[in-house]
Amino acid sequence: MLRVLTSLLIMLFVMGCSGGDSSDSSVYKNGSITHTDGFDFSADSTATWENQDVYSMGSTIMLADTIIEKIYNAGKVELDSISSVDESKFTDDTSIEVEVDYVYILKARDGYVKFKVISISDDFDTGITIEYKYSTTTTF
Repeated sequence: MLRVLTSLLIMLFVMGCSGGDSSDSSVYKNGSITHTDGFDFSADSTATWENQDVYSMGSTIMLADTIIEKIYNAGKVELDSISSVDESKFTDDTSIEVEVDYVYILKARDGYVKFKVISISDDFDTGITIEYKYSTTTTF
């Protein structure tokens, strides 16, 4: 009995020390932003025109809702280096030319996104491949 109790305590200690938090900032999702299928970050999927946050035209990200949404270039940095949104950096631009390995911050319709551009295709159906993290707050 003592052995079982000791084993349970050790397992609880190990699990507690390993984090076990699904909101770990090192966990990112992958997506593709295309012209024909925009992207809805809160749904983690491509989206129809009515529901998308962004769509692409070549290497340009277009904002779907130009009243609510805003975007800025955070530079050629690691995604983990961005822990919160700097709202003072948002501009009134409705689109932004993106580059591979650069990170961008988006104020979406229903949250915030930090994403890194992995690849860009001139094919409208392939679009821009990204790695991203979505948050309902300005903290990632």
